Amino acid sequence: MQVIPVADDTNTHLTLLLELDRGEKQTIMLAQRFKADKVVIDERMGRSIAEYLELNVVGTLGVLAKGKQLGLKLKIFGGMGACLPDY
Repeated sequence: MQVIPVADDTNTHLTLLLELDRGEKQTIMLAQRFKADKVVIDERMGRSIAEYLELNVVGTLGVLAKGKQLGLKLKIFGGMGACLPDY
């Protein structure tokens, strides 16, 4: 994992990004800048905008399901483990 500083990029579909919170804006801007394979966003509006911008979006449950598929031992609180598909 690498920490990358975020600088506001005002020419990145500004009118669309104005509707998002800071974290989602930065996630989308970094994904575009570094041509990310996937971007993790759970909020509906953020997902919609990221998909509109042709980013490959996955949610948190998708990441957890992939971990389960790969055989990783996941410690999930509550009933979330039951939501993950068996592969």
